[in-house]
Amino acid sequence: MVYVQSHKDLVVWQKSISLVKEVYLATGHMPKDERFGLVSQMKRSSVSIPSNIAEGYIAELEHKLLFLASCITR
Repeated sequence: MVYVQSHKDLVVWQKSISLVKEVYLATGHMPKDERFGLVSQMKRSSVSIPSNIAEGYIAELEHKLLFLASCITR
């Protein structure tokens, strides 16, 4: 059995980091006049994917910890 100790252990987070790297490589070959338009949007949107996964992991972890704490104090 595999235990997840951090959001970094999630396969979906690892794949999203690979996507970010690919986007940064791909946008490096795009025209300079797209730097503040399409390139910027692609980079920001790709970075938001692993960020949202990490935030969701932490939110779920906090929810579970609050539930366990309430069980202990009963």
